[in-house]
Amino acid sequence: MLSDIVMPRLDGPTLAIQVRQRGLQVPILFMSGYPAVDPSPEGEQFAFIAKPFTPASLAEAVHEEIERARRAQVPARQPSR
Repeated sequence: MLSDIVMPRLDGPTLAIQVRQRGLQVPILFMSGYPAVDPSPEGEQFAFIAKPFTPASLAEAVHEEIERARRAQVPARQPSR
């Protein structure tokens, strides 16, 4: 999920909390033109990309988060007996 941190009715961290409360374990990437804003609600660390960014750097950040989430979901292999 890609979300701005500062939005009019629902800020990004609150949106992330709602996503997690619904049991969705999707990667979350925040963006903002305010780099001093802490995008990590409830102790969970989220990825961040500062505006302005290029399409290539956004694509790279999204790819990195998808890969990080994929690695985190891969169960460890059990040793052969």
